[in-house]
Amino acid sequence: MIAINQHIDNRRLPCALPLDLSIIIVTYNSVGAIGTCLSSIAPDLRPCILIVDNCSTDGTVDIVNEFRVRCITTSRNFGYGQAANIGAKVASTRYISFLNPDCEPDRSYFHRGVKTLHDHPGNCAVPRRVGRKNIETRGIQPGYSRMKLFFDMIITNYGLPRLPRYLNNLPGYHDHSWSWPHGAGFFIERRLFLDMHGFCQRYFMYMEDVELGRELYRRGGRVIEFDSTLLHLETEGSTISARDRCRHLNTARCLYARQYHGRLLACILKMIALPAEARHLRRNKG
Repeated sequence: MIAINQHIDNRRLPCALPLDLSIIIVTYNSVGAIGTCLSSIAPDLRPCILIVDNCSTDGTVDIVNEFRVRCITTSRNFGYGQAANIGAKVASTRYISFLNPDCEPDRSYFHRGVKTLHDHPGNCAVPRRVGRKNIETRGIQPGYSRMKLFFDMIITNYGLPRLPRYLNNLPGYHDHSWSWPHGAGFFIERRLFLDMHGFCQRYFMYMEDVELGRELYRRGGRVIEFDSTLLHLETEGSTISARDRCRHLNTARCLYARQYHGRLLACILKMIALPAEARHLRRNKG
């Protein structure tokens, strides 16, 4: 049983929501980002916000409470997918929007996302994303192939920043028969999300959005891009070490590989990651 606490100041929030939308933001030690994220959301949309805090210990909830938005706190860190699912179950709106705490949406972002779902029911809506260096990437991502899993594991653990530019043009590197929504920010009908059982909770962090895209495609849905750009300051949403991020990503990719591509590829990916993880461990001990 998941223990949660809900905090809301009903005296400061209007009864009616400006959009039939819940903006679900999962936080974990996000003190460095959550204030800026919430400030970027227009005050009239703040009644739509639902924070699910994964037992932060750094004062994240104190900052959230300053904005007087709805907040659920869990008894421990359940990981992103499970916390996001809690938010979706607690919400009562027709649409839900998942937003990372290191994102800053513009004024029209939420209105355009809701309109896209209204015009294209049964699908998922995503924006374009732009990072600190003003590099724009698409919110709609092509499906994972065996080749992409293999090379992404190498790139994540050993660098090689120029390699992706070459790999993207290789036949079969991307599986273009389906796509998935980048989890930093996307919109979906709440009922559809719950019917799909939400994010797969076997993934503590990472790859749950890829899994969701596969399930959406299996049900006949698609990921649709709408005309908006979401500022995403990657890796700043949670204060965890680079080693732990890499470890979570390695674990998630191996889980995904085993489920969809077999045990052999999962074992190969684990073997690729072992030297890098051992190196990180020695550095920490040193």
